[in-house]
Amino acid sequence: MTAMERSAHLIHARSPLFQRRLEQADACVDEMLRTAQHPYVACSFGKDSTALLWVVAQHWPGARVQCLTGGESRLLHSEIDEHSAWWRREFPLMHLAEVKVDHVFSDEWSEATFEEQYLSFHASQLGTTEWAAYLHSSADWDGVFLGLRSDESFKRAVQNSARARGCVTPIRRYSEARTDAAAGMYVACPLALWTDADVAALIVSRGLPLLSTYKRDGFSARTKLRLGKTAMDLGQVEELRRRDPAAYNRLLQRFPELGGNR
Repeated sequence: MTAMERSAHLIHARSPLFQRRLEQADACVDEMLRTAQHPYVACSFGKDSTALLWVVAQHWPGARVQCLTGGESRLLHSEIDEHSAWWRREFPLMHLAEVKVDHVFSDEWSEATFEEQYLSFHASQLGTTEWAAYLHSSADWDGVFLGLRSDESFKRAVQNSARARGCVTPIRRYSEARTDAAAGMYVACPLALWTDADVAALIVSRGLPLLSTYKRDGFSARTKLRLGKTAMDLGQVEELRRRDPAAYNRLLQRFPELGGNR
């Protein structure tokens, strides 16, 4: 991040537009905390979930936070432990839990191809997606805060436009007809109307921790803690090769087929 870029982010943080976005996010968090009795915050340490966690923590210092990682997560992002320590230090009442699911380097998955271990998360033995199986069902949750923004895709814009009865936008509710642990859960997306500029303004002005990908490629970059098809579409394998050859070689040793993605 250049000095000029940093200055622009700080200027935007003082703008009336950013203040309105922050007020909207605050209102959503307040509404969610009145609506759900046992919510948690989903965190990936990406730019959006970092901004989300800070906003929620202003209203709920003892927030319950869950981060889903895989065996390859620390190869992709070596700062995970450093960021976890930062949040625990700055918000000592916060309960930040890591949900570790290793289908990459664990012994029982040692013979699985990249495709096989990837698909296992989307058709697990529990009959649900990885999200419901490993996060929603980890406790008796009735709501989740997500750092989803409408401007990222048309699908997310549609999802964030849905309303739950008695709740203000952008809170919705999963259908009671679902057969997994997410059935009936409230979903709050306080940053639904935010842009990259808003997220950058908050992170820079509050001095929040930032993954190296954003420091190098800017706030328009996107990251994933798990190496799936979306992460590969974002070019994270190639980025890893450039940034950390040792980590890249370890991943390639495990999945030689990824060498074709250079």
